[in-house]
Amino acid sequence: MDCVLAQDEKPVELSVERVGSKVIAEYPQSLPWELRPPKGEYNAGYYEFTYLITGVNLSAIKQDSLVITKLQMKDGTDISKTFNGMPSYKETSMSLYEVSDDGKYAGFKIGITPDKVIPTEFPIVEGKITVCVADGTEVYPLKFPEGTMKSQTAGGYTIKIFNDNMLMIIVNGPSEGIAGIEIISGGKKLDTKYAGGSRSPNERQWHFSTVVLHADTTINLILWKNLREQTVSF
Repeated sequence: MDCVLAQDEKPVELSVERVGSKVIAEYPQSLPWELRPPKGEYNAGYYEFTYLITGVNLSAIKQDSLVITKLQMKDGTDISKTFNGMPSYKETSMSLYEVSDDGKYAGFKIGITPDKVIPTEFPIVEGKITVCVADGTEVYPLKFPEGTMKSQTAGGYTIKIFNDNMLMIIVNGPSEGIAGIEIISGGKKLDTKYAGGSRSPNERQWHFSTVVLHADTTINLILWKNLREQTVSF
């Protein structure tokens, strides 16, 4: 899905703040293997920073959009590259998937592995990252009279439901355009806020273990409207 800010469109007001900082000091190579950090931790020490983006109608953080413009220690030493010229930083886990359902918050983390870590000092970090924003949402009501293994299409997305031992709703299409779902069954709106599920770049799933669908079930597919990219600095 293209999300490009047109010339005549006003940007959404966004703010970014660092909400978490972590440093793991370099440990001696003589340290026994069983006492070293768990697999996946950096052997030579590292920094990790967590950032929170606040705004409205946030749908996703664009993958691989992180750009660091300044990464240095307090004495001015640049640590943006390692000894072999490779970047010392990368965007870690909280990327595409860490966006709140109401579109008000998004989070991302930056991991930094310089050649030398100073455990008593955090580096100065400046940069920018690209998010997808929208002008609001559109609702597509879809009727599922039987509620079992049906497939329908709306707004360029395909929605399927499986209603066997548990209810599973799958929406296929670019996930940055999906704001959520609502289930109207038996004349009542069912609570979908805490449903289990998953999210990948081209699919979202919701799982329910106790939901019973009636013959008049409507599933509202909620999509973001006028989706576009916007870059925010931190």
